[in-house]
This record gives sequence, structure tokens and C-alpha cells, in this order.
Amino acid sequence: MSRFIPVQLQSWTRGRLIQTVQNAGDAERHYTGVSKDTRTIKPHEVYVALAGPHFDGHDFALQAAELGAAMLVLQAGTKTARQLQKRLESDDVTYDLLLVEDTLQAFQDIAFGYRQTLAASVIGVTGSVGKTTTRRMIHCLVSPQMKAMQTFANLNNEIGLSETLLNAQPEDQVLVTEIAMDRKGEIRKISAIARPDIAVITGIGYSHAEYLGSLHAIFQEKTSIIDNMKDNALCIVNGDDAQLEAWACEKERKLPVWFIASEQNTGRLEREGFPVFWAEDIVLRKDQTAFTARSSFASEQRWPVVIPEPGRHLIPAALFGLAAAYALGLDMKSAADAASQFENTGNRQKVMMANGMTLIDDSYNASPESMRAALEVLSLIRESGRSVAVIGGMRELGRFSEAEHIALAKMILEHSVDRVFLIGEEARPVYEYLADFMAAEDVAFLPDLHSLIDMVRLAVRPGDTVLIKGSRLFELEKVTAALTEVVA
Repeated sequence: MSRFIPVQLQSWTRGRLIQTVQNAGDAERHYTGVSKDTRTIKPHEVYVALAGPHFDGHDFALQAAELGAAMLVLQAGTKTARQLQKRLESDDVTYDLLLVEDTLQAFQDIAFGYRQTLAASVIGVTGSVGKTTTRRMIHCLVSPQMKAMQTFANLNNEIGLSETLLNAQPEDQVLVTEIAMDRKGEIRKISAIARPDIAVITGIGYSHAEYLGSLHAIFQEKTSIIDNMKDNALCIVNGDDAQLEAWACEKERKLPVWFIASEQNTGRLEREGFPVFWAEDIVLRKDQTAFTARSSFASEQRWPVVIPEPGRHLIPAALFGLAAAYALGLDMKSAADAASQFENTGNRQKVMMANGMTLIDDSYNASPESMRAALEVLSLIRESGRSVAVIGGMRELGRFSEAEHIALAKMILEHSVDRVFLIGEEARPVYEYLADFMAAEDVAFLPDLHSLIDMVRLAVRPGDTVLIKGSRLFELEKVTAALTEVVA
């Protein structure tokens, strides 16, 4: 169990500690955890009152105390802080107060301080696409041999990463964290809190171009993960990404770089002096992905890998997991065998069978790279019936949006998708391009989700394989729910 002591938190946050005489005289006084949510806080934990656009945690501070919080971290000078400080004069008050200038910064400072006390190796996963799949795969491959913890759900921003660290236990050996961004400088700030021992960069793409403006700016943001890494750290990157390869070759070698790569790029990377992990003998089936993993560290060894889900895009994730396992000194056969237990999360290429119809629910989000992977899975899974794509626009692509949506239209044609339903202004170029090549009844652009659901429900039939994918804003999981009702 985690243990935090009053003077430790005061030191980390540079705050003002206020205690009752009784608490101040308790040499054994400690707190068992840190929480920002009164819905989940437990007795003897620290409550940090964070303020957001829709709520202010200070409004719930008294409730946290009543639920047994042993310390309240509040912004100095607020009405809540003054009221709860006055209550300390009461005989029945058991909480401590820590008054700080900024509660968000204090939350991060506590997470940073606690991270320094942990013996666990921290793996930080970033990149434009595939972060969650890669993070989950790494955790899957290392957890049979080490006590491992990973980012929960999508807690991958500066608050979520801090929460992940604070949920770690002293006995954890590995923390697999996901590091995302929605503004410039965020990855550097998050990695400064996590201080990864191993950084994983899955690749550089156009996601977040709306905020950062260019592919080079995205590249700079993603690679900034290494700026605050621990001494003797390691970076594992995608060798099929030309920018990352050039970066690894040209930058001052402050830390070692390993690559995962497709087989055709392996020889070149090895000649450049980099360790490489790659896949051979790839077999893609509708219900699994199999290959043989190899490494330049042990060129004579081969590790069979079988992932119980379809898709070529899972291979890099598994190679990242194997590279991380090797860096941690784990048995590689056991790590490779663990891939058979992999399971993706949420609405990420979830394949469902119902009444002769196959639904591929990939509605969690969308980017050019993940759209390509999803269409490949649609072609792989489809058997004798029609292939149907329900597509929402890809957001946050900025000035690259139109070109990337036209590229998506070309991919749809390459995969010979039979019927296409589109929603979102971003997807209008897809419709306009496809309209020149597909029959009018086979491609439709719908103005809203309700219209989309109605048309798709009428159009699909048993035997169809239906892909549902788009940016989160479009709530395409509701299409999945509607189709499940139809075929149930």
C-alpha cells in the first residue's frame, strides 16, 4: 500500500501545511493514497481539489472530508480554504490542510515526487497512432513475468498520467504509461512527470495537425518525450517511419535507440548500427495474426507469435512489446507466448457476429493510419457477402484534411468496398470522390447521426461485413448499437 506523510507532501508541493495539535503530534500519521474524485475517494486518502471547465473540486472538499479524507489540498486564499481552515478549530476535525498556489501543479508535483520513490521501470508510449494498442500489448507481454500496471482507459494527459503514477503500488515492477497531447509542449511536460526509463514512439502522422500545423511540428512534439528521461534510458521507435530513422541517425546520441521494423527495412537499419526487431512468415487470418519474431540481438533465435485478433497493424505493437521485454531482461519465448492472451479495449476493431452479419466496431476514433488498418481488416474478414463501410470524418487534421480524406476514398476503392455511408463535413471530399466511381445507390453522405442510422439499418442484410469507424465526435458506437438491435 502507498504511504504518504505530511512533510513529504509539503516538501513536494511547497505548500503550507496546517494541522490540528493532535495530528501534528502524531509521528505515525500518513495517508494511503491520493484522489481527485469524491466518488471514489477512500478513508485516509488525500483529496486534491482540481478546478476544470465544468466543475471546481473545491465545491466537494467538505464532502471529501466527511467521507474520511485525511488531507485536503486546496488553493490558498479561496473561500473553501478559509472555511475549512476555520473548521480545524473544532474538536471533531480529523483532516489536515495543505494550501498551495495551484492545485493542478500540486497534483503533478505529488505524482512526480512519488514517481521518484518507485523502483518500477516506467515505459512511456507516444505517437500519432496505435498508442493504446501498443500500451496494452506491452503490458500483455511483460505482465506474466513481472508485476505490471498500465494506464487505465484513456488517462493519458497531464492529469491522467499523474493519476496513473499515483495509483501505482510500491511493489509494482513495471508501469506502462500512455502519453498523449492536444497542445504544443504537453508531451514534454507529461514526460517530465513520468521520467520514462523506456520511451516508445509508434510513428509520426497527421493526427493533431490542426493544433500543431505541420508534420515536422508533430514530429518535434512526439520526440520531445526523450527530453526528460532518466539516465541510462532507452528509446524504441518505428523504423518504417523515415522521419524517426533520420532523427535517430542525426541526433546527438544521448541515449540508445532500438527499432522495430518491417522485414524489408531491417537490413538497412542494421547496417546503420541499430538493433532491430522484425517479423517474418506473416500469416493474416480472419480471427488471428501470426508471425515469427526475430531480433538482431539474437539472430539465430525465432519466437513464434500468435495474436487472437486480425490485422497487420497489430504486428508493430507486438514487436514493441517484445523489444520492451528484451530490454527488461525477460524470457523471450514466454513474452511471445503471452501475445495469445492479447485483447484490445473498448470500440477498437471489436468483431461481433450476429444473425449472419459481421460487425467491426472501430468507432473509438479515426486517423489516416487507423483508417487504412481498419479497411485492411474489413477486406480480411469479409467472406462471400458485401463489404459495407460506415465512415465518420477524421478530425484535427488541419490543412491536410482534404488530401487525407481523398486518400481515404482511394483506399476504399482499392479495397473494393461495396457500400459506403459517410457523415461529417470532413468526409464530404470522400463522398465527392467516390461519387465519380461508385453507383449512386452505393455511396451516401448523411447530414446527421439519426439519418445515418436509419439508412444503414435499411441497407444492411445478413451476410454483410460492416465496418463502423470515425472520429469520436460522431458517436458511431450508436450505429453499432442500432445494428446489433436489428440482427439480435
